[in-house]
Amino acid sequence: MADYYSEFWQKIDELMRQDKTEDVLRLVREELSMPYIPMADQQRLLELEKSLRPQAVKPALSEDEMMSDIKDGGLRSLAALDQLRKSNLRMFADEIQSLFDAGLHPLIGSLLVQILIEQQLTETFVWHKNGQRFEFIPMYLPLPWESDGYLAALSLLRQWLENDNPSLLKMCADVLDGEATLVLPMSFSEEEGAILAGSVLRFVYLALNDVNEWRKAVIEFKIEEPQLFEISGLPEFSTL
Repeated sequence: MADYYSEFWQKIDELMRQDKTEDVLRLVREELSMPYIPMADQQRLLELEKSLRPQAVKPALSEDEMMSDIKDGGLRSLAALDQLRKSNLRMFADEIQSLFDAGLHPLIGSLLVQILIEQQLTETFVWHKNGQRFEFIPMYLPLPWESDGYLAALSLLRQWLENDNPSLLKMCADVLDGEATLVLPMSFSEEEGAILAGSVLRFVYLALNDVNEWRKAVIEFKIEEPQLFEISGLPEFSTL
């Protein structure tokens, strides 16, 4: 799932560099018609689709506007993060720390950490998240879909579901993507992979109100149910 969207956004970036906005808009709208899209990618697609409408074209945000919108915690935060992603963040280390100091929404903060990892920043940042203090250097952190625990969990989910229930696998992969992002700047270890996979599968089955299938899965896949933890689930932006 992560590989698919990584390639998709690379293609979009290339088309944008070539000023092929009509092709970009067509691909974005095709993707938005898909039944299941990871929350972070869905919001990015919606913002891009909106920005490419002729009547909705807006000038780039100023630095102050961009930082203010990220602190806002709503849909504007995602658009501002997307603009920030295109900037050289080494020029904004102090401003980025001030964002963490402002008490960012956990999802917005985690997405910001992901961007810092992508740019391999070597500065040390501090973020107080959910009552815990995290001090981290982005360069030394794995991207969500590169962590050992994520890869182990995805491998297990594929073993369990790929042949018999690919649509359920896609839903689980979406939830896994979100959970791996939300724990940033932490990540899951390989030893936690089986617990993570079982927790994700339980979350999806219960979201579908399919307790019977979940009970069957516990037996068939030998899931250690007492070890499972609650999946956060990506919040709706209306609640940010």
